Amino acid sequence: MIFLQHSRVRNSRYYDCRHFSCHGASDTVVVLCSTDSLTCGAASELVTRRPSFSQRCRLLQSIPGSVFPLLPYIVPVISSRLPIKSLPTEDPATKEEVRLVEKSEDLRLLLVTLLHELLKRSKAMIHPFASDVATILTAAACDSNPEVLMKTFAAMTLFGETCSMKLKPVAKQLISVILRSLSHNRHRVRVAAVRAIHRLVLCGAHESIYDLTAFRDPNTVPIRAFYHPDPKTQYLALLAGDRSIQVREQLLRTVGSWLRELDERKEHECRLVPYLLSGFTDESPAVQDLAFQLMQEVGHQPCLGARILVRNCCSVMLHALGGDLGAWTSGTKSLAADFLHTMLLFVEEHITMHLQQVVVMLMKALKDPLIEKKVSDCANVLGYFVDPTAYLLIILPRITGELCSDASVQQVGQAVKLLACIMQGTPASCLRNHIPKICSVLSESDLMKSIQLDVNQSIVAVAKEMVRAWSEQVKEETISIIWILLNAAAAADFCGRPALEVRYFLRNVLIFSFQRNK
Repeated sequence: MIFLQHSRVRNSRYYDCRHFSCHGASDTVVVLCSTDSLTCGAASELVTRRPSFSQRCRLLQSIPGSVFPLLPYIVPVISSRLPIKSLPTEDPATKEEVRLVEKSEDLRLLLVTLLHELLKRSKAMIHPFASDVATILTAAACDSNPEVLMKTFAAMTLFGETCSMKLKPVAKQLISVILRSLSHNRHRVRVAAVRAIHRLVLCGAHESIYDLTAFRDPNTVPIRAFYHPDPKTQYLALLAGDRSIQVREQLLRTVGSWLRELDERKEHECRLVPYLLSGFTDESPAVQDLAFQLMQEVGHQPCLGARILVRNCCSVMLHALGGDLGAWTSGTKSLAADFLHTMLLFVEEHITMHLQQVVVMLMKALKDPLIEKKVSDCANVLGYFVDPTAYLLIILPRITGELCSDASVQQVGQAVKLLACIMQGTPASCLRNHIPKICSVLSESDLMKSIQLDVNQSIVAVAKEMVRAWSEQVKEETISIIWILLNAAAAADFCGRPALEVRYFLRNVLIFSFQRNK
């Protein structure tokens, strides 16, 4: 029951009704109570009667036994109080305000609450009135009251569960009026909105995922884009970075459900999987655990299925990551670097087929000091899974100048820096056979004499990794490594920079080499 201030009770042999006065409202509110003698004629009289010109009589709640006979009267009455006068459009220049017939927020909340109760209790009996219900919910979703919005989205969720695929003709329209609430100030409204979208997408509105992810077909250009700005909002990305943990958790549950239950899930995998992966680097441990659990469920087979799922979407995600790593906002770049690290852990050695693209991406990202550490971690993962033969074929030509003869010292230095980061993750047993080739490239290059700090430090880092992989089979390369370190120390001294790290490491190399040869 909906509790209002009680004023008087009137009994009748046809029906039992109570009149209530709603705080501050001039209306008389009628609530049906449980009675076995309630007839369709009495219900019609109760719903449609109007005490005076200034007072309006509305039905606010009914009990299960009398729901079906009253639906032809209740639904039109609610619809008359929540009609659609105008809806906001996507074009800001032509945006219109929704004119609400019912001015009282309390009564609008009660009307939506009544509709929610009808949906919950009538089940399949509401199907003949689905069109009217959709119209009411569309108008209520444009309300400014957060309580009305939450109850409306809850009713939409229940409406989708009740009607299922029968809502396909209107599901996309219902989602379009919910989108504006995904940026509401209250997190409970955003959570309720995501739940409603989750259910409506499963009702045949899978194409709304294109709008939620701001997907734009590269082969199609809308005509209006030639004359007016055509911006798109990446709603799921905004939710993934939401400040509320509850919103982020609901987003993960929604995406996980779509990837399991949606018939068209194969079509949308490449757009939805990134949001599950983003949960692995969330600041909340609860969200991280939820992302891991959902990824296992989506993959069907623990671990293996999840890796195959991410592997299938890898090429599409890499294309998007290339732009995000070069974004002008530090937050976007940081999230992209975290995402790349997680993706590399899932893809494992299969990233080799995209190695050229990844190497170029990492070389550019290493220039940014804000994400240098995260990009270095990505390179370590790459070195662990990819065979040195594969990445040396791509990186060494950039150092020797074979790939680009007019490359600057800075560009070549970036290649050496990336090589050092990748070698840090490569097991020593895999790296050992490639030490002679690396020494040969660095010894013949002018890089070891470079006076630039980044280049100098990168040369020393590569030498450290070669010593880590040192063995009796490559002991003849010790002289080359010492020669590289001596030149690096001399370049540092020439610039007036302390070469303590180089000298310390050089001394350790000499001691290590002497002990091995002893």
